[in-house]
Amino acid sequence: MAKRYGTIASLEGYHGERLLIHKVKKDLVLMTVEDDQEDEKTTKWYRLRYEVIDGYNQKITRLPYIVYKQDVYAIDDFHEWKRGG
Repeated sequence: MAKRYGTIASLEGYHGERLLIHKVKKDLVLMTVEDDQEDEKTTKWYRLRYEVIDGYNQKITRLPYIVYKQDVYAIDDFHEWKRGG
């Protein structure tokens, strides 16, 4: 039997997949990715990243984000469902 997690935030990915955040621990996020096109559903830990470095301007922007399949998703873009987790 698959373990079920409560969802604290969600976002639709750039390619139509559903990104569901379940837990946040320090700099890690437990996230399920549901992709109907590939009939795939995976839950694993993703690292929160905090610095974006613009090499051209030598500028550092600090914001939490997740990288999934070379796509970058800012935590602020996720829709909050409930407090806790």
